[in-house]
Amino acid sequence: MDYTKLPIQKINKQDKIIIPQTYYENTEIIDIPAIDVTLTIFKDSSQDYYLDLTAKGSMVLHDAISWEEVNYPFTINLNEKISEENEILGKFIANLQNTLDIIGVLWENIVLEIPISY
Repeated sequence: MDYTKLPIQKINKQDKIIIPQTYYENTEIIDIPAIDVTLTIFKDSSQDYYLDLTAKGSMVLHDAISWEEVNYPFTINLNEKISEENEILGKFIANLQNTLDIIGVLWENIVLEIPISY
């Protein structure tokens, strides 16, 4: 067991996050109701930060056959080291402000969940 990866500091947060309409206004997505997010950020003894995120929500899309609006559920699970080198999270870190743009991280992963046809 690698004891350097044991958490020293931990932040837990559970919340509903709303993706601004400007993010999806030029996509196939009609609407994204509030997303339930459970988030844990922890620092290990090596001073590395890790993100553990679970997001459950749905997006409203047009049905491919009837063109009616339908809910398409999704679940996003992220377990990532937070660093500037990380492809997913690196550009969302502002070290001077110690912030992490969760909406940006969520949006990148929601885009991956959009089906070609539903």
